[in-house]
Amino acid sequence: MWTTVLPALIAAVAALGGVTTGALVEPLKLRAARHVRIRQEHAERCARLVEAATAARCGVMRLNIAHRRAVLGGEQVSEEEVLALETAYWTARTELRQLAGLIDLFGPDELAQQAYAVRDADRHFRAKQWITESSGTLDRNDLPPPVRQAADDMETQIRRFTALARESTC
Repeated sequence: MWTTVLPALIAAVAALGGVTTGALVEPLKLRAARHVRIRQEHAERCARLVEAATAARCGVMRLNIAHRRAVLGGEQVSEEEVLALETAYWTARTELRQLAGLIDLFGPDELAQQAYAVRDADRHFRAKQWITESSGTLDRNDLPPPVRQAADDMETQIRRFTALARESTC
């Protein structure tokens, strides 16, 4: 009798233990998967903000060069070229603004503050986009000192954001 009952009893206890363990472990697995997904989305938002900020910085530099080419170099800068540069800049700036808002929404607060510092650096840099050299000559490889300083300030803010993002996503 024990030879038939004992294996059935052992199988029943093992099945019950497996079901109980599964019921206890499954919510933990789901919570861990959710945490990983949220962390990955956060990292992707941070990466997109860095890309948008870099594109906006590049856009202002290109607009400044086109402006100096027209004013100092006497070159014809087509309206289509300027429109394409402005469209690229405003697209990047819009994405930068949206991502800063999303990072502010989901936190952490320190990272959100740095995202807004990047946005402020972009605004400051954009205010300098029409500056030309005081010497009156065109040097395409070098930006006027106030424009260069604003570009460097924005790059510094992007690097600070990147360092904070790395800490919060790793």
